[in-house]
Amino acid sequence: MKLNHMIAKSNKIFLALTATLAMLLSMVLGASAAYAAPIGNPTQIDPDANTTLVIHKVEQPHDFGLPADGLPIDNPAELPPPVQGANFTATLVPGINITTYAGWQQATEMTIADAHARITWEKPVASGTTDVNGLLHFDLKVGLYYIDEVSVPAGVVAAEPFLAVLPMNAPETSDWLYSVHAYPKNPRVSVDIGVYDCKAVRLGDTVSWTSNSDIPRKTEIDGYVVQNIIVPELLLTDRAEQVGVKLQGKNAPKLESKDFKTTVITVDGKETIAVEFTATGRAKLAKAKELDPSANVEISYNTSVLGEGAHVNEVRLFADLRAINGTTPPVTDEAVTKWGPLSVVVHEYNKPANLIEGARFKLYLTEADAIAGVNQIEVEGISEWQTDEQGRLIIPGLRFSNFANGLDLPKTAGCYQIYWAMPTFIPAEWQWVNNKPLAGEVNSTVDFETLIFEVEKTDTPVPPVDPEKPVKPEIPVTGGQVTGTILLAGVLLAGGTILLMRRTRKES
Repeated sequence: MKLNHMIAKSNKIFLALTATLAMLLSMVLGASAAYAAPIGNPTQIDPDANTTLVIHKVEQPHDFGLPADGLPIDNPAELPPPVQGANFTATLVPGINITTYAGWQQATEMTIADAHARITWEKPVASGTTDVNGLLHFDLKVGLYYIDEVSVPAGVVAAEPFLAVLPMNAPETSDWLYSVHAYPKNPRVSVDIGVYDCKAVRLGDTVSWTSNSDIPRKTEIDGYVVQNIIVPELLLTDRAEQVGVKLQGKNAPKLESKDFKTTVITVDGKETIAVEFTATGRAKLAKAKELDPSANVEISYNTSVLGEGAHVNEVRLFADLRAINGTTPPVTDEAVTKWGPLSVVVHEYNKPANLIEGARFKLYLTEADAIAGVNQIEVEGISEWQTDEQGRLIIPGLRFSNFANGLDLPKTAGCYQIYWAMPTFIPAEWQWVNNKPLAGEVNSTVDFETLIFEVEKTDTPVPPVDPEKPVKPEIPVTGGQVTGTILLAGVLLAGGTILLMRRTRKES
């Protein structure tokens, strides 16, 4: 009897140590293991019993550690926010009989890799998706199960697979838990991209972009790639080594060239900047996140504008190896810069159908520059434009007036850009009714604005201009602004396009 008592006591000590080892192993693997070696007698488990695994899917808190004892957490305030839409599968690990001490020892010594190797040809016995409360119930038979998170919603990094033994020995007792609660945790990540085009006004100007990507809260990050995808209407002007890569955060380690690799590749037919972090770089990312929950990776680059339209660049964050391999989706964001034309039409005063060919104009960013004739805008090597046989010219490739740095702008905003068209020449038989600059806005690539200038025959008396008295800059009372697809009471010869024009009056 005494010998039997000593053996039983030794078994309890051994199994308690094994349980501790299993718990430590689960922490190292980053899994919420829902099992431990038994204090109770596993031979008392009914092999035909029904068990339940309750998965509580939650976000990863900044501080690691939630109970892994199989018991529920009764106080919701102790739990991080739930994660809805995570899909799990449960696969029975074959060859493990947990109703014996030998089987329990096998279970406690089983690693995630060993279990995965055993289930290679096994089909899951259950699958499901977490609900709005992050809950998922699996009704399972007695055994050791490989629990895998096979898909997650966008912005969530998948948790590592974990092992669950059902039933589970209750903590510090000989009782058995036939309803086992597990709390796998998901780091949430996001990414955003910003565009800076306030100072860009014409084709060829520089538009800058900056992406900021989250770092998952994990002790070990197995993969981290950021892709910045550039549309064909924009040209990347930086070489790979000129792309800015920074680790932002309080006391964040400084990145070195060995920490990441920057390449320019093609993704979906588009030029793409790919920044892939090495093992040393990923260790710095994890350290930065530990020191500062708001730590992130900043990537910046420059482009030039090649054409008109709404040009949308995209950033994709692959925050772990599963996302890189395509098992889970990347996190994405987009930003846009908008470019369009400005039009000018010249017609005879009071005769909108009589359109004047050969009038020339220059474009300026301010009225004062237009009057002084300095700092004119040059677009693709052209700084002066001439009306065609329809009395019209189009100045292409100007940044939208009311949209800059990715935002819709009020007219009071500093980046709101008004363009000034200034007449510079008119054929000899004509003279300007008023040769002051007109203000125009670029707000569309289709319904673009048209500025109306009027002329009259040179035999019409015109008040003389005293060259010694400079004209005081003012908003012109002649000329007008209309939408480029409408003409009031006039028909353009090409295609019969009708323009809505605002009639103007002569100066008295």
